Amino acid sequence: YKVDHDLVRALLKKGAKALDVWASDPTMLATADGIALLADGNIYVNSVGQSTLMRIPVKADGSAGPIAKLEPSRPLMGPDGMRSVGSKTMLLVEGGRLDEVTINGDKAEIKVLKEGMNGPTAVTLVGNTAYVSEARLNYRNDPKLRDQDPGPFQAVSAPYRAPK
Repeated sequence: YKVDHDLVRALLKKGAKALDVWASDPTMLATADGIALLADGNIYVNSVGQSTLMRIPVKADGSAGPIAKLEPSRPLMGPDGMRSVGSKTMLLVEGGRLDEVTINGDKAEIKVLKEGMNGPTAVTLVGNTAYVSEARLNYRNDPKLRDQDPGPFQAVSAPYRAPK
């Protein structure tokens, strides 16, 4: 499938009759996937194809500021779903892992919470439990596995206490 490099089309400006592109960058947002909004008012986006994490400032008038690529404490592997859980913290699934990501300026501190999942694509937090959906995308993407049964799809849980 083709991923559009334009981001956040689902909002209408007051009085508008058509959707507008809010932020666009054919290089940085080419494979934009996960989106999270943190208390600092910025929007955080990951690129599953480029294994990057970016920040898009929201200006006072609501328009997008310049996109900044963040520096992770360790390399990311195909980051996907994200969920904000604290003032500068989010949960992120990538490379078979569930991570806690803490933003400090242009740095993203990555702490692995759980490993060994099969194609995690989304995460949500309910109480003190993070739930991660396993999409098992390797059965779609790997020609050797395409005709095999991926087994039951599931949500994997991990205990997690969000920072205050």
